[in-house]
Amino acid sequence: MVIDDYLPVYSSRGFTNDGMTCFAHSNGEGEIWPALLEKAWAKLHGSYSIVTAGDNSEAFACLTEKMCESLQHDSTTKADFWKQVVDGSQRSYLMSCSVNNSLSAEVKQGLTYHHAYALLSARNEKDKDGNHLKLLEVRNPWGSGEWTGDWGDDSDLWYPELKERLHSVEREDGTFFICLDDFFVQFSSSTICYEHGGFSKQHSMAHLEHDFLDLPSRDGETEME
Repeated sequence: MVIDDYLPVYSSRGFTNDGMTCFAHSNGEGEIWPALLEKAWAKLHGSYSIVTAGDNSEAFACLTEKMCESLQHDSTTKADFWKQVVDGSQRSYLMSCSVNNSLSAEVKQGLTYHHAYALLSARNEKDKDGNHLKLLEVRNPWGSGEWTGDWGDDSDLWYPELKERLHSVEREDGTFFICLDDFFVQFSSSTICYEHGGFSKQHSMAHLEHDFLDLPSRDGETEME
């Protein structure tokens, strides 16, 4: 797949998004690999409009050439699901989850319709009363827009020791925790890609930057295989 480096950007003089790429972009300056990767994906399928939605497993399989599994939450038990995502978390598999679009905006509590989130980890913990607690760490790839219900950043269910152990911080970075029961209501499906590496911030960033730096280019075009 060969693409050029022309990217669609906003042109809104006086607004904060002036000059920003219209779709995928990084919060860091001078980092354009998300937009280039998205452009290659759009070209592969015919246009940007065609890739506005889809199945996470298709993208994972194409990008990693690894086997993927989609788990429909209405056809699996919480116990079986938990066993799989804990194993996936420990093995650093790529995992994601898709929002349940049938819920009302009030019930969604900060989550976005028709949107996929990265599933970062699954943790067995205890609440402040000593009861067993199953928490999932989820990240909005936009870097903002978080779950505001129980165990969200501002939830009063947190206690200092657990907050420190899970490195939970109250800031708008797109990352949040949610308990398994709420997760099964808010998300309709999850995808596990049997590829090591996961969405670990430093590992995946270093890997992707290295790959893009090594890509051969000619005449303003970037070749992606």
